[in-house]
Amino acid sequence: MKVKSKTEVLIFDIGNVLLDFDLAPIANGFAECSGRERDEIFSYIFRSGLSESFDRGEISEQEFYSSVTARFPMNLSYENFRRIACDIFTEKPAINSIIKSLKDHFELGILSNTNKMHFEHIQSAYPLMRHFKDYHLSYRLKLLKPDSEIYKQLINFYGTAPERIFYTDDILENVLSAREQGINAFHFKSAEQLVTDLKSAGIVFFERSLLNTRTS
Repeated sequence: MKVKSKTEVLIFDIGNVLLDFDLAPIANGFAECSGRERDEIFSYIFRSGLSESFDRGEISEQEFYSSVTARFPMNLSYENFRRIACDIFTEKPAINSIIKSLKDHFELGILSNTNKMHFEHIQSAYPLMRHFKDYHLSYRLKLLKPDSEIYKQLINFYGTAPERIFYTDDILENVLSAREQGINAFHFKSAEQLVTDLKSAGIVFFERSLLNTRTS
């Protein structure tokens, strides 16, 4: 592969960019174990502020487990709870191919709103993660996208001009916040669109398999 670009660093979101994910199985699994309604469980975890606190690193994995199982009593060990909570990700073969083609030419990093439970699972389950050098994670930074401070810290970490940082995220609000800090940010929609966005940033692919990408 031949690459021409002034871009120095490539930063990727995880959920719905590097990996697909679906939160519904979490509520479904806990509903089956507790006998409670899945909508009630989903609302408690994802609409009450609990998941945001977990992703911001304000509560530990054990505290998250205790909070959910206290609200919805269930005969579920921590390990089985963790299995249900983490069994929500799936690989994206086209994205894997793109990342493998980039890894020897650019410094690759991740910027993600995530929690320790999910990230440790992702690291152990998906070899794709080995291609990334830097992990900028909300639970470590104690910040959530789209807070502008998280992008300021990203720029300071690399010590380069923000326009030399390529960043892609599936949530437009996060993209717009990054752009306000001068980062060359793109709204992720598909693997094919990612190739187009990389080319617009001066990263040129000459591999037919990437130029003809049709799936995400």
